[in-house]
Amino acid sequence: MTLSVLKKDVQKKQILDEFLQHCEKKQVEAIQKNDPFLLCTWIKEARLARRELIALYREKEKYDNQLEQDRKSILGIVEHLRSRGINASAVERVHCIANYYN
Repeated sequence: MTLSVLKKDVQKKQILDEFLQHCEKKQVEAIQKNDPFLLCTWIKEARLARRELIALYREKEKYDNQLEQDRKSILGIVEHLRSRGINASAVERVHCIANYYN
């Protein structure tokens, strides 16, 4: 399973998800109390939380794109070394190990 956010941001995502659920409950309460000001307040809070969540998703997407570019670049280097008759298995192993731990 791939994470939708970076490992360092998993806890922040969980907090934001819980806060969004809280906002939804408060919006329902505001509707039941017929309080438009309170409803607007919780809508704004939820909107801000969603923006933060989207920023986390974009950061992960940017990281994944950079990782893919790096992988392609290293594979190109390995192919170049092999075409010159150089054994590049060590480079591949190090690259695979590095990607495994990221």
